[in-house]
Amino acid sequence: MNDSQTPIPDNPDSFTAAVKAAYPRMAALLEAHPEINNGHFQSQAAAITMENGSLKSKRKKFFELADVFNKATGKYAVCQKGCAHCCYMPTMIYAHEAEILGQATGIKPAPVPYRDRSVVLADAVRQFGPPCPFLGKDNGCTVYDHRPLICRLHHSLNNNPNDCVVSESGTKAPIAKIDADVIEAPYHALVLRQASREPWGTIQMFFPNR
Repeated sequence: MNDSQTPIPDNPDSFTAAVKAAYPRMAALLEAHPEINNGHFQSQAAAITMENGSLKSKRKKFFELADVFNKATGKYAVCQKGCAHCCYMPTMIYAHEAEILGQATGIKPAPVPYRDRSVVLADAVRQFGPPCPFLGKDNGCTVYDHRPLICRLHHSLNNNPNDCVVSESGTKAPIAKIDADVIEAPYHALVLRQASREPWGTIQMFFPNR
């Protein structure tokens, strides 16, 4: 239930407490939405990747599936409007997602070269702290309807929203959540298969002057 990319805190007891406290919230979510545990999202994601449609249409369907996932988790997540801790984490997007944001805002994304994913991720973990360039006043997302896939899937079932506060190295405490890789992993696999050299990086890389 914890984010495997989140560094383990110095005090493991705080990790245990934060995750255990989320169990009732997790149980309520799974009772209300059994489809989360019965392979529904895996099968839907697999079906999208097997379609004969264009890459663009498949991406759109992944975004729609992510919105279904978000709607299911949203009532139980501690994340609410005005909470923007995750907007200070490295948000990884593809060039096509940057184009969507550019079309929505009229801001042309910067050209980002293709780099090996291991190099991109190594850079990303050093970028905790700077806010998302589209974080607006009152901690509102100014591109909410056009936000990237990763933003649609991210959520926390911890009881305390401040568990998501970031430092230079990551969040203070691991976050209990539903594994969004059931959607995100096949999405990445689709892009790698059909657009293997599409640039990928943090949102700040695509919008450095925002």
